[in-house]
Amino acid sequence: VAGQHVSQARLVKAHQQEAPYPTIICGDFNATPFSHTYRILSAGLEDSFGQAGSGIGATYSLRGLPYRIDYILADPRMEVLHHKIFDIHLSDHRPVMATLRLQGE
Repeated sequence: VAGQHVSQARLVKAHQQEAPYPTIICGDFNATPFSHTYRILSAGLEDSFGQAGSGIGATYSLRGLPYRIDYILADPRMEVLHHKIFDIHLSDHRPVMATLRLQGE
């Protein structure tokens, strides 16, 4: 599975790098911030949690252990104004929201 995540991350990253517009990559990566998948996808982007989050940032719990596996990665031409992880249980993941603004807007 990890190898499949890496190959999928490379496809997404290649597509993102070809885009002429500022981009956002977000979703459930099923990968921690220490994974190869995360490093590929986050390269050159701003992690909204790292810019404006607080605490441990857990979005998923496995056997009571907190993990951050859901992300919002923004183009550096965007300013991360706010990041929030909601403490509501609509699924096995906690919802994540970020407020972004294009630089100069």
